[in-house]
Amino acid sequence: MIVISKVSPFVLALVVLVAALGVRAEAGAFLLEPGHWQVISTMRLSASRLKYDGSGRPQPEPLYRKTETSTLIEYGLNRDVTLMLVPTGRHVAMEGPPAAEAWNIGSLDVGARWRVHDFGATVVSFQGLVRVPARSDPAFLPENRGRSELRLGLGRPGLSWLGRDGFADFGMAWVKRNDPWPDEVRADVTLGWWQFPDQLMLMQWFQTYYPTAPGQMHTPSQTKFEASSVSKLAYGWSLQLGSFASIGGVSTRYERGTVIGLWRKF
Repeated sequence: MIVISKVSPFVLALVVLVAALGVRAEAGAFLLEPGHWQVISTMRLSASRLKYDGSGRPQPEPLYRKTETSTLIEYGLNRDVTLMLVPTGRHVAMEGPPAAEAWNIGSLDVGARWRVHDFGATVVSFQGLVRVPARSDPAFLPENRGRSELRLGLGRPGLSWLGRDGFADFGMAWVKRNDPWPDEVRADVTLGWWQFPDQLMLMQWFQTYYPTAPGQMHTPSQTKFEASSVSKLAYGWSLQLGSFASIGGVSTRYERGTVIGLWRKF
């Protein structure tokens, strides 16, 4: 069970929702229509026995497992502002020496996305998030430290991929963390298309750098790729199934895993 301290009953209820549904989602550039809600609950299960060294070569490491559940809750306040709330919980385990395991790792991200400019159907938006850490096992503080994030995004609907309706989303983010590696710079690209009327296909690429990491000959980095499908179910629900893996890095862990999600828009 995920334990969160010093939070309201409302936030605790959201964390219970996370535990029940599972989650994580990357917010894009698009905004919701005024008065509309969207909930994307995702569970990511990953494992790693490798770590990229300072030259980018994979090296054996003790087994590291992580289950991360998060819920992206969005509300369209008006045409130009979408509010965001992202409770997250994690279970992590690491082989020794020393071995460690923790269940009660959680955090809460709060923020908003603002429309900056429209040109045609393309939207440019700016997003700000602040992470409020909750109770965490000392062995896994890096998973849960407070941080702030600023993201500039560009979303383009109405595209055609292989003759099918689709969209593209591009983002650049800067993250300031309470961590020995305090700065994180991230780029992400999402391509989506409707393979069938009730099935959305997603391909996502994430590139992360840690430019101010001390004592590193080469800038630590990680490159990830994710592919998934989102299939419409009944009553406005959709099911996401996919997988992800690291495809390169420097001084960071190799990761691969599975993503399972539930989407609901109303």
